[in-house]
Amino acid sequence: DHILYLSGGTIKAQGTFQELMVECPDFANLMSIAGGMEDEKEKEEREEKARQESEKKQEEKKKEKTEKIVVEDEDADDKPKSKVSGKLVESEDKAVGSVQFKYYLAYLASAGVPMMVLALTLFVLEAAGQTMANYWLS
Repeated sequence: DHILYLSGGTIKAQGTFQELMVECPDFANLMSIAGGMEDEKEKEEREEKARQESEKKQEEKKKEKTEKIVVEDEDADDKPKSKVSGKLVESEDKAVGSVQFKYYLAYLASAGVPMMVLALTLFVLEAAGQTMANYWLS
C-alpha cells in the first residue's frame, strides 16, 4: 500500500507504512495516538478473547433454556413441580375490542404540532390535486 500523509492541505510525506513510520515523526505520532500501532499478537489475543466470551454467552443462553424445561419426577402425582409448563413457546390470546381514544391522542401528541400541520397540508394538497385532475380530464 502507498500512503500519502497530508497536513494543512499539502502532502508532507508518502510511502509505505513502514517507511512513513521511520521517516516521518508526525505520522508515527499520529499512529501512536490513533492506536494504529497495535501489535499483531495483541490483536490476535483480543480476537481470541472476544471469541471465547461469545462462546460462553451462547453456552449460558443454552443452559438457561434447558433449565426452563420442567423435569417431572416419576414418583410424583403426574404434576410438574413448578408453574412453568414443559413448552418453550406458549400460545397467545387474541385481544378483542378496540383501542381507547386516549391512545390515539397520545400518538398524535407525540408527533407534535408541526408534523400534524404538515400532514394536514399534504392531505389538502393531494385532495385538491385529485379534484383538479378530475376536472381537467372531464
